[in-house]
Amino acid sequence: MSYSSRIATSRDKESVSTLCSRAMGEDDYVIEILDKTISAGGLFLALDQNRVIGIANFQKVSSDGSAWLSMARTDPEYRGRRVAGYLQKVIASRARQEGIHELRFLVNSSNTPSIRSALRGGFRPIAETAHASFFLEKTRYGHIKKARVRALSNSETVSIMSGSTYLNKANGYLAYGWHFEKASASRLEELSTNGKAYASADQDSAFLFGCAEDWDPDRYHAEFFILKGTIKRTLEIIKEYGASLKLKSIGTFLPYNKYLIRSALNENSFKVDPWADHGIVFGRKC
Repeated sequence: MSYSSRIATSRDKESVSTLCSRAMGEDDYVIEILDKTISAGGLFLALDQNRVIGIANFQKVSSDGSAWLSMARTDPEYRGRRVAGYLQKVIASRARQEGIHELRFLVNSSNTPSIRSALRGGFRPIAETAHASFFLEKTRYGHIKKARVRALSNSETVSIMSGSTYLNKANGYLAYGWHFEKASASRLEELSTNGKAYASADQDSAFLFGCAEDWDPDRYHAEFFILKGTIKRTLEIIKEYGASLKLKSIGTFLPYNKYLIRSALNENSFKVDPWADHGIVFGRKC
């Protein structure tokens, strides 16, 4: 079957929303952020005639010249008909035109059809992860006014990066916000300069802390990535820091390691999110 593609505009919002509801259910998070996603100009549509049958979002990661693919959805009637693979090819062509050298995306290990599509499209696994979340507003952390952390200097951050077991377990990839990028000294310096790198007062723990999300005013969520420290102690410090910012929830992509995951669950009361309880990051050169 021959498909066509184009980038979504505001006129496509209703059709895309219907597709998401059919593919994932009416509570699909993509529906809540469609205005923001469409306005960013990277939401690709797969079309059968004029019918929207699939979507995938394309976001440049300027720090390492890659791009992140997300929000892949296929109409249930078209599953098994290589809609996702078609969009991957379209986006790879666009990426080459824009000088992007690699595409990456995350798939849960239970999503066999998407993994098969990724492998057919020339993507290969490059890292494994599990996403864990903690809800601050429902715990004793809500009263904390000041966390015991300090900002890291550029040189401190780079030094910590070079010996980070967390980065090593993640195959050298850094989860910042909702995407993965290759860690580098220049990127860590940039994040430190922008006030995103922190250490505990005793300097035994270090982590990156992203900006709070603004697409859902009732959530007040932020993502972080651990660079250094024991998992139990470091997560406790990050909880305190998140509470001091009056966040409602925090989350992180942990390297997929049974000890780290078990500690986060049992000792720090995080929950592993089912959409990435064993996530696989795929990458492909353009």
